[in-house]
Amino acid sequence: MADITYRANLKTASFPFLSELFGRSIIVKQQDQNYIGGLATKESLDSAIGVPQVYYLHNVVPTDSGYKSVGYREYTPPTFPAGTDLNNVATIRDGAGNSALLGTTSGGNLYVMEKGTSTWTVPIGAPAAATIAGKRVTIAFVSGVTYIYFSNVGCYVYDWTTNTLTLTALSGLVAADIIGVVGHKGYLLAYSESELAWSSVILATDFVPSLETGAGGGQVEGLRGRIVTAEEVYGGIVIFAEENCIAAQASDNPRFPYTFQPITGSGGLTDYAYVSRDSGSGAVYAYTTSGMQSISLRQAQAVFPEVTDFLSGGLFEDFDELTNELSLTETDDTLILKRLHLVADRYLMVSYGENSLTHALYYDIAYKQWGRLKLEHTDCFELGIYPTGVTETPKRTIAFVSDTGRIQTLDTDIVSANSNGVLILGKYQYVRSRLLQLQGVEFENVNVGDTFALYDLPTYDGKVFQPAIAGYQVTGTTGKAVAYSFHNTAVNHSVLLKGAFNAVSLLLNFNVAGAR
Repeated sequence: MADITYRANLKTASFPFLSELFGRSIIVKQQDQNYIGGLATKESLDSAIGVPQVYYLHNVVPTDSGYKSVGYREYTPPTFPAGTDLNNVATIRDGAGNSALLGTTSGGNLYVMEKGTSTWTVPIGAPAAATIAGKRVTIAFVSGVTYIYFSNVGCYVYDWTTNTLTLTALSGLVAADIIGVVGHKGYLLAYSESELAWSSVILATDFVPSLETGAGGGQVEGLRGRIVTAEEVYGGIVIFAEENCIAAQASDNPRFPYTFQPITGSGGLTDYAYVSRDSGSGAVYAYTTSGMQSISLRQAQAVFPEVTDFLSGGLFEDFDELTNELSLTETDDTLILKRLHLVADRYLMVSYGENSLTHALYYDIAYKQWGRLKLEHTDCFELGIYPTGVTETPKRTIAFVSDTGRIQTLDTDIVSANSNGVLILGKYQYVRSRLLQLQGVEFENVNVGDTFALYDLPTYDGKVFQPAIAGYQVTGTTGKAVAYSFHNTAVNHSVLLKGAFNAVSLLLNFNVAGAR
């Protein structure tokens, strides 16, 4: 049979988070019933079932025209010994335009990195490490002041001039009872495991109940279980409890500034790290006892069920770039570690790992597409301390910190020398009843001088991969358009891309071989 040229699909809304969940696919559809009227709703119709596509990737993100490998820029080199466990980074600021990163370790040590610098410093006046070891740190920005609260310990304010943390009393509250603070509409709000208190609008540290100042608080109505955390959204506060979520909606009544109402359909929260923090937006993402949800003051909606199933499925997948093999590990009864972050109001990052955070699902809200990153880290955050005018690129604010204090930012530049990703597409079979002989692959785009390799991963049963076969680069094809020769026959083939690339076009040349 004559050679056939096929352009691969490089634009899919999602990819299977576990490659084993991607079934056999063919180029020419045959007697496949992807949709049967009366047995499936229109919402479940998926015309892409059985179509070859991306089914594994890491350090690759979607673009408008395909997929791009990415790398990382070092913003701050490793500063502390391994095992320091700097595992939480938050942004603090003031009304004069100053801002800084506040880093905390599991042992209770604090570090500050001010805007325009890339060096961690130890603030003066920080509470004793033993006192705040293992304590959660919450941040509230009210009337030009950032209040830093160490759970069950106390409230501090940072002075940029002297690099000093100053203990600040919240009058009317028992510091040992308070687990966190949040700011909204000029109020500083403090919460215990069952109550919420709001400050005077005149003085944010005054919580003494008064009809004159407006300060007050009390039991949170409708609460089921203990309060875990509270996050600001547009119009109020979402209070996350162990079994449900409560909307504290601003009432514009100075005597009773908030009304409480359970949020319809919301699940509970088991860890404060399972909530994305995006102050003032209409909703936050959370991994609740009901799975991944988008939670606003009015309702909770189930979103990204594939993420819920993946994170709770007990399987962890990775790709070994040395052996070119996929590995699947059962986590048994150990929960996959996870954290949620929303960066630049566009990128939802779901960090996860088996024993530590090693990967992050990357969701571009604008493109509505998934990517995945592979990088050892302890926290992900939005890096907003660049000097004014240095950058306006949203993706460069996606930052990761390691336990040694090293900060790296995502590097998506097309010409980046740091780029290094893995992408597997397939599984390519022309028709189900015949073998397929792969003759060649033409690929765009590879920059001159970049490290890049292309392989064929053949299988004879659609499941078990044979050893990877490296393509032979055709003489005279270099740079933006590269051609590789093969002469492999199998039931189906997968194309493995490794290194630096900006995938916008992939052409397969093949011929149909004998019957299976």
